[in-house]
Amino acid sequence: MYGQAQHSAARQDEAVRRRSGTQSGQFANEEAYIQDLISQEQDRQRDVARIQGIVDEGIASGESDESMQDILRSFKDQRSKSA
Repeated sequence: MYGQAQHSAARQDEAVRRRSGTQSGQFANEEAYIQDLISQEQDRQRDVARIQGIVDEGIASGESDESMQDILRSFKDQRSKSA
């Protein structure tokens, strides 16, 4: 939940900066500003879809018989072999 709140606050800060962008000349006009907002929203939707795919893949892989400690140990072993 903390990550979501932090992300939301960052998006609000960005929105404030972008609103002031049309006034400061960052965008040529309101249409350019709106196009930028649409592009950002599309990027966000792609990110959400990518993360959802990762979550779905994890759920589909099922439960492990290993303990968390065993899983972490295997992960660390694999990382040390690939480094």
